[in-house]
Amino acid sequence: MRTPAVDKEKADKLTRKIFFVLSVFFFALVVINISVQVFLDGIILNYEFLTHLPATIILFCVFVFFLFFYLMQRLELWGRVVLTVFVILGVCFSPYVYFMASHTHSIIQQGVHTIYIQEYRDLFAGTDYLYYKENFLWSRYLDSAEQCEECFSTYEIQGDVLTITENWEGGTVHITEIDLSDF
Repeated sequence: MRTPAVDKEKADKLTRKIFFVLSVFFFALVVINISVQVFLDGIILNYEFLTHLPATIILFCVFVFFLFFYLMQRLELWGRVVLTVFVILGVCFSPYVYFMASHTHSIIQQGVHTIYIQEYRDLFAGTDYLYYKENFLWSRYLDSAEQCEECFSTYEIQGDVLTITENWEGGTVHITEIDLSDF
């Protein structure tokens, strides 16, 4: 005969197992994301373009979230207090991370061609990184263009050609054409 204490213990074990499996899953995604960026030069996973924060930071935060709940069920009182202090410090530090790591993006689409533009900006200057969407999983690096007080860049797709125009102060224009049919 089952007692409520036995059912609660089984439910607690199942909950701990679920939190542990989810934390391992998101940690594996962090490792995969970092590995793709490091070892596959010029390849970026498309879910990087869904938010203003790099996906590695978001995946790491989700991993810590599930690990926190897993450890909160396993640790004694003093361990829970220490863990909670670390989480509070992390939450206080997160606006700084958001400010330093955030970027914006835009998309240019024409026909079968999709170009993602990651825009990193500092106070007076910045750089746009252009990626060509090869399939629903990843995109390949194309080129970069400057954006600053002395220069602004524009992008246009005509047929199978991407035209990057950098207009510099003083009238200097630098035009780069990339044939998208090669991708």
